[in-house]
Amino acid sequence: MTKSRIFLTTLIIDLLKLVFWLLLLKGLIVWQSHLSTVHYQRGDVVDERFRVLAVVEQGEIYPVKLTQFAERHDWHLQRTAIEHGQRGDFFYKLTSIEPDIFELYLDLDTAVLQTRYRMTADNRVEPMMFQVVYSIGTVFAAVFFWLLIGLVWYFAKALWAYFFRQPETKSSETKTPFPL
Repeated sequence: MTKSRIFLTTLIIDLLKLVFWLLLLKGLIVWQSHLSTVHYQRGDVVDERFRVLAVVEQGEIYPVKLTQFAERHDWHLQRTAIEHGQRGDFFYKLTSIEPDIFELYLDLDTAVLQTRYRMTADNRVEPMMFQVVYSIGTVFAAVFFWLLIGLVWYFAKALWAYFFRQPETKSSETKTPFPL
């Protein structure tokens, strides 16, 4: 084989390894996102980060924590779907799943949250689902597990090579010309 062909083969194999490790990292982030999903039944304790889209003073639409919304009786729930909304530094999307069930996708500065809730006729909220889709903590945890898996892989390869390597055969080239 020529040197250029060996170089190309090695380059392709190294790129495939890089793609594998990046896909593993993305998979760890998605896995942690699915682990954070909470489905609520009536009477369950709701996560304090659970948000709803409310119409606050002067008719402004604002994503607020459920605890804040429950304390304010002059705020009302947004009851129409919004494809793309922006409030300050964050974005939101409100989707109507059924006439009284809505899903809020909220992109904050440091996290992306998804909530699903049912609206009652008397302006109350029944939480159905909460998920941290992405956050800085999720990424740090995924990178930690990614590095841990890489470290275990590295040591497993080293141990395999140490215990299962082929014994070296002595050739005539390695013999010293003069006996000692």
